[in-house]
Amino acid sequence: MIQNSRAKAVWSCLFLWGGLACLWGTVVLAQESRAELPPPEPSAQETSTEDRAWDFSGEWTGFLGQTFGDQDLSFWGGRYLPKWTVDTELDGPVRFEAELIPYLAYSAQTSPTGSTDQAKSSLHRAWVRFYDENLGTRLGLQEIRFGPGKVLRSLQWFDTLDYQDPTGFSEAVEGLLVRRYFENNSNLWVWGLVNTKDQRYGQAIFSTAKDRPQWGGRMEMQAGRGEMAVSFNHSQVSLYNQQAVVPENRLGLEFHQDLGVGVWGEGAVSQRSNTGYQPATDFLGTLGLDYTFAVLGGLYVLVEQQGQKIGTSGEGFTQSRGAYSGSLPLSVQEQVRATYLESDGGQSSWQLDYRFTSDAWVFGLVGTGSYLQGETRNGLVLLAQWNH
Repeated sequence: MIQNSRAKAVWSCLFLWGGLACLWGTVVLAQESRAELPPPEPSAQETSTEDRAWDFSGEWTGFLGQTFGDQDLSFWGGRYLPKWTVDTELDGPVRFEAELIPYLAYSAQTSPTGSTDQAKSSLHRAWVRFYDENLGTRLGLQEIRFGPGKVLRSLQWFDTLDYQDPTGFSEAVEGLLVRRYFENNSNLWVWGLVNTKDQRYGQAIFSTAKDRPQWGGRMEMQAGRGEMAVSFNHSQVSLYNQQAVVPENRLGLEFHQDLGVGVWGEGAVSQRSNTGYQPATDFLGTLGLDYTFAVLGGLYVLVEQQGQKIGTSGEGFTQSRGAYSGSLPLSVQEQVRATYLESDGGQSSWQLDYRFTSDAWVFGLVGTGSYLQGETRNGLVLLAQWNH
């Protein structure tokens, strides 16, 4: 325990001093370099608030649901995400931004075997950022997400976003992210992260180990009528029900092209050492396309196919998955979306969403169904969301 505590303290100090050094470097570089470049197109998580010093907003979500199958289950609850943001200009072209979002939630469920409930409070986001038109440095509990995949995401390395979740909720990671923007519209990411718990992302076969540092980077560049990128990450993963931790390297490639029909692909190969009888390599790849038909107000159709190869040839196995989705606006305030997923072995699931938006309120009705290992289960969920 003493060695683990000391190691954890050492890594905490390294990340703290490394973060402070990068933040100081951001300020110094911005003051020395006054190149008048057009600002890059920011991603959703990089977009700053309006030009004001501070702001307060929030999102409340409530749900009530019922499942039908071999074992009926009733569940209900809600969560509240109050959000404080600060965005202000410092000396020269450098701006300072910060975000704090607590997480407050309660849920309960009843079944033929009994009832349970749970209340939870934690930090959802907590970060600071120094940035200008050429460089951004963000430190803290933050969301990091990339890749063109929408449903079957092969580059889901650090987030828990689910395409079928109408609320768009995703957990975060702790660490430092530096983004450098170049004149040719390419940009470079560099990160150093620490997971606060054992977490398995997407279709990864192992969990990223708790309190173990990971680092990596990513280069995005324009290509044809779209873009391409290469990503790398070094981490530690848990084996044997968390009884062993081994190093893992991941290399990811992606592209996205607008050819009238949107076309994209992403893939990642993972390599581990000292795994014993557990697979040392695996590959995950996704191909997708989407198109909006000029009928019925704009019928959007999405198709993705994913393949996974675990282990070496002759010793491993392969698995394939498919995703098919379509959405249609019924009016300015109403939308419906249907999604169907399938995988090897006859496993499948479907989901039908209806959403109604009125000012600060969003109401949703979600029907679900699944067939897994010979068991069929259906469900119905009523959602309400208030934004202020």
